[in-house]
Amino acid sequence: MSRIKNQHYVPQFYLKAFCPDGRSLFVFDKVTKRSFQTGVAKIASEQRFYDLPPGPGGAGHPQVVENAFSRLEAGYADSVRDLLEEVDRHGRFTVGPSERNLGVAHFVALQYCRTRGFRDMHTSMVQGLSAAVAEKHDMIRRHLAANDELVGDAMPLTTVSEENAPLEHAAFMFVGRFVESVMPVLLDHIWSIGDNRTPLPLFTSDAPVVRYPHVNHPPYGGSGFASTGVEILLPLSPRYVLILRERNHFAPLMRELTLDSDGAVLLLRPEGVSLYNRFQVWNSHRQIYGPQDEFDQIRELMEKFPAMCDQARPRFTISG
Repeated sequence: MSRIKNQHYVPQFYLKAFCPDGRSLFVFDKVTKRSFQTGVAKIASEQRFYDLPPGPGGAGHPQVVENAFSRLEAGYADSVRDLLEEVDRHGRFTVGPSERNLGVAHFVALQYCRTRGFRDMHTSMVQGLSAAVAEKHDMIRRHLAANDELVGDAMPLTTVSEENAPLEHAAFMFVGRFVESVMPVLLDHIWSIGDNRTPLPLFTSDAPVVRYPHVNHPPYGGSGFASTGVEILLPLSPRYVLILRERNHFAPLMRELTLDSDGAVLLLRPEGVSLYNRFQVWNSHRQIYGPQDEFDQIRELMEKFPAMCDQARPRFTISG
């Protein structure tokens, strides 16, 4: 069986929804600060991105992750298509743990963590946590030595080589409990679809799942999938965006506004479209995608916030 060399971390079926002709779209690159038009086969992908290294972890199955995503994406495409067809037919949609909604939730969870940006962040977190724990361990060793007590060996640092990064990434996605634990959280949120009928299309990016915290009060609020007041956004086309809102915070607000937002289609205002596009620009690793070469908003943001173009900018902090 032939091996797949160019492997997508944002699936082509998803990207095609942003293509006016079903094949190509416009790209804004934050590093080169230029826009261009290209086919979906050439973006949000890297050569052998998911290929596992030889050895016990991936022995004999270097493309097991790529093959798994190929199978999953067919179901994701059906689930998203079914959701939007119901929205178009009825102006709202059915919520709850249906096969369709489980497929959409699984797509959101895995899409969040399958990208280049997430891999780089996860690798940095693993190494950063190891360094922080080793530093604490060394402080204890120095304290024991100062009191003439027995001192153990220094704690070794955990490093993730470029060769082993795909294996660490695969273990997080398919061996760890992240997706399993996040699925019920997503299904319990308030589900809505934002309907954009403004002249400005919704953008997407190479890291399209965005978490927007409305409550910044750790540990009670934040950008975690289960955090109080979190809003999770995934554009599904230039017109539609999936909106998942944490129920405890948002349900009282919706009742106060007499809005039935669970399964509702909510008309987006121009300022809402602009805000959601800003989230895509900030959250993206390198590229933003749209159906038109209309990226003036990105250029304005880059002038105000040049840090958003830095791929190495900190995306997490380690405290304690």
